[in-house]
Amino acid sequence: MSSRQLLRRSIMASKTTAATAPAVNDLTVVFGDQAVIAPLKAPKAPQQTITMFAGATAGQWVPAIDPKYVWSKELLRLAQRLVSQVVSKNWLLVGPPGCGKTEFAYQLCARTNRPVEVVECSEAIEADALFSTILPAEDTKSGLKRIDGPVVRAARSGATLILDEVTGLAPEVQIALHNLLDGRPIQIRATGEIVTPHKEFMVIATANDVSGEHRHKYKGTFALNSAFKSRFAAPKFSYLDEATEIAALISRAPGLDPIIARSLVRVAIAVRTSVAAQLREFSFRELMVAGRALATQKSMKVEDAVLEAYSGKETSQDASAIGDLVKAELALSKAK
Repeated sequence: MSSRQLLRRSIMASKTTAATAPAVNDLTVVFGDQAVIAPLKAPKAPQQTITMFAGATAGQWVPAIDPKYVWSKELLRLAQRLVSQVVSKNWLLVGPPGCGKTEFAYQLCARTNRPVEVVECSEAIEADALFSTILPAEDTKSGLKRIDGPVVRAARSGATLILDEVTGLAPEVQIALHNLLDGRPIQIRATGEIVTPHKEFMVIATANDVSGEHRHKYKGTFALNSAFKSRFAAPKFSYLDEATEIAALISRAPGLDPIIARSLVRVAIAVRTSVAAQLREFSFRELMVAGRALATQKSMKVEDAVLEAYSGKETSQDASAIGDLVKAELALSKAK
């Protein structure tokens, strides 16, 4: 069976196995005073509150709430687990590129008024810089001053430390974080100062692959050592189910025809599940690019929008397969 036939089969399967929209009529989930999911048919349904962080101070960055962010029940359950800190204070969100790992962390912190310190992980980062940095200063005798690095700032204040794409950290940097992840006081080597982490301090790390098995797909990354990984709770993070992803796409691409939104999502699902065709993942970020293009340029062809969003990262054979997939989905939609 050819790759194109397999892709067509994938999209047919997605129509029959797609998850239904998450039920939201049995629970009200509240972040502070804002209901994220409210009961539709059960006004007396139980209410669960995700606690707010009261320690944010001037100068700290709290992400802005995105009112268009779509909270599925699974994401809400995960949010409650993270904020409760009963299971762990360290969370490693592992999932494919563009499935919303980092955005989830930002929106959780936004809704709970939690300041964040973000480390964009790469092999260029040295361990000492995470804890403290020496900068020029005119008002000191030495002409230098030490300032806290992002790890110490977060630990002192109770902010959430986000280690984005944590597999970018070299093994020696991973090891330098072990004591912190164990909840122990950390010592600033330059001064000898001991910093005890705030009780609300939390670490959220994100990664596409933690084993190193797929390093050829993610250049500049390292496998996470087992000692480092063992210090995290690591729930699997994946793309939204079909119905929720369609809703999220429509909210992010105002004016997009819902039928076209459904077709785009089904194409993306077929690409993601078509292992035999060995196509790169179709991320939600790319769905947004295609959706916004079609919402603002009504004369644009769906195939062109999809290939434009996916372009520059695929072979000509991939492009041909994607084009066939779009045509197959549109034909099926019209036949209904």
